[in-house]
Amino acid sequence: MNENKKLIINMITYPIVFIITSLIIEMGTFLSLGFNIVPQYFLLDIFIILVFASIIFVTSNKIAQFVLTIVFLIIQSMISYVNITLYSIYGDLFSFDLIVLGAEAFSVFDPSFIKWRFILFLLFVLGAAITYMSFKLKDKIKYRFKSFTAVIVLLIFIVSQGISIGGYFIQKSCLKQNNSSLYSQYFENDLTMYNRQFIKSESLKKFGTYPYYIKNLLNMAFGADNYKQYDKIKEYVSNNVYQTNSDTGLLKDDNVIIIMCESLEWYAINPVLTPNLYQLFNNGYSFDNYYSKSKTNYSEMDVILGSVPTDNAFTNSWHNSSSSLLGNDLCFTLPNKFKDNGYESIKYFHDNTGDFYARNTTHTTFGFDDIVTLEDMDIANKADGLIGHSSSYTRDSDMFESCKEIMAPANKKFFSFVTTITSHGPYKESNKLNAEYETLNNGKLNEYIDWLENNTNYTYPKDKKFQRYLFNYLATTMDLDKGIGILIDYLKGKGIYENTTLVVYGDHNAYYHDLAYKMRNVDKSDYKVSELYRVPAVICSTKLGKYNLKAFSCPYNLAPTILDLTGIKYNNQLYMGYSVFNENFIDTIFVSQIGGIFGDKIYSDNVTQISASETLTNEEIEKFKKNATIFYDKQFNMNLVYNSNIFKKFPELKNFV
Repeated sequence: MNENKKLIINMITYPIVFIITSLIIEMGTFLSLGFNIVPQYFLLDIFIILVFASIIFVTSNKIAQFVLTIVFLIIQSMISYVNITLYSIYGDLFSFDLIVLGAEAFSVFDPSFIKWRFILFLLFVLGAAITYMSFKLKDKIKYRFKSFTAVIVLLIFIVSQGISIGGYFIQKSCLKQNNSSLYSQYFENDLTMYNRQFIKSESLKKFGTYPYYIKNLLNMAFGADNYKQYDKIKEYVSNNVYQTNSDTGLLKDDNVIIIMCESLEWYAINPVLTPNLYQLFNNGYSFDNYYSKSKTNYSEMDVILGSVPTDNAFTNSWHNSSSSLLGNDLCFTLPNKFKDNGYESIKYFHDNTGDFYARNTTHTTFGFDDIVTLEDMDIANKADGLIGHSSSYTRDSDMFESCKEIMAPANKKFFSFVTTITSHGPYKESNKLNAEYETLNNGKLNEYIDWLENNTNYTYPKDKKFQRYLFNYLATTMDLDKGIGILIDYLKGKGIYENTTLVVYGDHNAYYHDLAYKMRNVDKSDYKVSELYRVPAVICSTKLGKYNLKAFSCPYNLAPTILDLTGIKYNNQLYMGYSVFNENFIDTIFVSQIGGIFGDKIYSDNVTQISASETLTNEEIEKFKKNATIFYDKQFNMNLVYNSNIFKKFPELKNFV
């Protein structure tokens, strides 16, 4: 074999190792996620892998080839591991708009999240590839290119790039397209799914890791859609939909305090341990079938904004300036609506640091005049109450005690939004909750277990480990209850309880340690059981009184319901849900930002494949699909509203808000 042949064969070795290893990692990832072994459009994945392989091939240095191969494979492995971790915890997948949350994700990490089997798989596959490539490094062939060899190498590179890129575009042109109806445009059109990636898991299943993340990067950098469709956006906004009903304005001029409770579950609300919460939910307008499969930041935006931008973010500093949302005029948010209607105190409270989820940056854009976070609170020993520190979170009761006077100023109309933290997982012992532990150990835990077994469908865990997790979780909710009691006593003492509306809701279930599954006696693989995501929500006002809403509801309903009750006119085009008093409320479905579309007794990952109760008729299933189509089309229009900053560019449109 002549020297030129040996050189070419040696140069091809590293790209081949990369291709084989990359495909093995891809298959292992898909199987671990519960997908098919390869993507539906597998060739799309292969063609992009070949693009990277040809880049490795043309590198004119053996060590550089070695390093590039390892770098590409490690990046793929890291993304795969993060995906498997996120998917097992939230049902979510990594996307580049989540990079800004990296510090937050790390700080809430718990050793129980580690996927050891997949780590061992990655170590074995990467180890084998690195060992083989290290062995090939010992070959004495040097990359010295004579003119003829250089031409051959260049030709191979050009041909491989041509095949890869050409094949990519040919395969892309073959993606299934169906525009026969609005439903088909969204759920039977793979080109739309590829371009917009509006259902993450479905996009990854269909196209594979490399196509998904290359497109995700391009969407982040240049925008998934042309947001400068100003005439279309103007028409959408000006088509104002506002309907009144017999309950509109029932709470007009009431002060409003919204409390979003971290990981609050129904089994935490009971007369034994949390009497204040129990009274609120038993005497208020209770949303008995309120569902939220979400994360804290999304649950906040669902209510504060009434929607969540899905192809842009407020905190991605590396966006091109035209796509940043931080400079937006968001005149439709709850704080801005209350401000425009004469409320003088518009404040946000959270007992963690202001940089967590960048709240000190984003929430001024949302319309709050003051962002009161842990740094601003007069709380003893608060330094060890930060997420990620070794001790414990700040007690919610301390926040309410410290902030009650500015949370509910007696001499002003106020709108306050409070996000709690104490019941955030993981559920480990905390010396700040010793008083609650003592109460539980002195008989109250046994009383609670009796109440749970005789009054609910929840199951007290048999496993000692999960009993301890529940014990610690209950202690956190007892502190929350204490804090809410402090607030209620203050409101009554100042004589403003009668004209203050309290809205209390859970952001999501207690997913740490799979506690939500254990308490419902549901296997982790049965994630389509919608009962897993049923969490508490209530509106409390002496004027509204007691009512148990049995219909399906979700976070999208809260903002329009609050505006409806307080008599503040709003444009329903700008909110993803309807007021519970609106005639269209019966069409409510919940589309989770972390995966899953569901309604009453029905669940789907992608709208086309349905898991439904046997009692549902075909007509009800078709209605669910229709409502999902309407939702995604509305989400598309809201993304245009966000990305265009339409209210700053055309202030006259505020007349329609």
